[in-house]
Amino acid sequence: GALKTLAMIAYKQNLPQSKLAELRGNRAYDHVRQLLAIGFIESKPFGRTRMLRTSRKFANYFGFEDDMERTSERIRERIEELAR
Repeated sequence: GALKTLAMIAYKQNLPQSKLAELRGNRAYDHVRQLLAIGFIESKPFGRTRMLRTSRKFANYFGFEDDMERTSERIRERIEELAR
């Protein structure tokens, strides 16, 4: 559900909401609303869709440094570590 949607946003950020819906289905819109409400993602207008990315609250909660540009890289590195 929402956790998988959050993982997808974190891994592929900056991610257009329309692309997220393509990948995760229409339930992703409900997940985005939930994640916005708890503050784990940010959403900005981008043409006819919205651009999604994780927030500082997400980074702090999951133990990533406050550098938002580096968060995506750290998530990929961590996934690769776990895959070994």
